[in-house]
Amino acid sequence: MGALAARAFADQGCRTAAVLTSSPVFEGMENRMHGFRLEGEQHGLTILANRYCDNSIRGGYEAVSHRLRHEWKQQLPDAVFCGSSAIAHGALRAFCEAGYMGEKLPRLIAVGNGPEEMDAFSIPSLSVVWRIWRGSASSWCWGSWTVGLPRRKAGCCRSSMFPGRAAGR
Repeated sequence: MGALAARAFADQGCRTAAVLTSSPVFEGMENRMHGFRLEGEQHGLTILANRYCDNSIRGGYEAVSHRLRHEWKQQLPDAVFCGSSAIAHGALRAFCEAGYMGEKLPRLIAVGNGPEEMDAFSIPSLSVVWRIWRGSASSWCWGSWTVGLPRRKAGCCRSSMFPGRAAGR
């Protein structure tokens, strides 16, 4: 999932990306961040150090608020990859309260692990990557809700439910 987000940022011309995530509670969480870092660097993204926060809306809000007052005070990253939908919703709130809306808002993608409705109906709506399970088969998916990326329908490997490009390409 992290690699897919990194490719999306690189495709949109991003040069720097930040990572907001919580402490890992299972191996897959670190794999996402590692995949994001490797794929991003392969595509020329400068990946800033991972920033850890609580896996909550408040955690994302506080992490971005702090960074806007300190290391992002002079220069925002072009993109932010969030380890969960909850972190991303808090990050969006902090950016919006600080006056970063529309073109000023960094591109933001999250691992979609919360209610899809919450991601779709937030203002602005949220870009997510998530995994769908169909029996024993799994598919990586790119969410249809976007923040700072052009609106597009979801894409998913091996699924007629979400037409679009395969995530592995």
